[in-house]
Amino acid sequence: MDAPTIPVSVEENLRDPIDIRVDIIHPEPVTAVGFPAVVVEELSALRFRVDIAEAENSSLRARIKTTKAIEKITRS
Repeated sequence: MDAPTIPVSVEENLRDPIDIRVDIIHPEPVTAVGFPAVVVEELSALRFRVDIAEAENSSLRARIKTTKAIEKITRS
């Protein structure tokens, strides 16, 4: 790829055009890689377990906030 050509006038004239040329490169597409069915099933099971853990985590956080709010009210 050639470097872009930018002709610039020595005189200070802002009306001179600037010619910029760029070569466009089209990359070759990467072929898709197939995963064995066992790996896909294992990943699906792991995603399911992560979803359950996240739901339990948010439930526990809500319980903690509720408990703190109740403690705050009863101490007042």
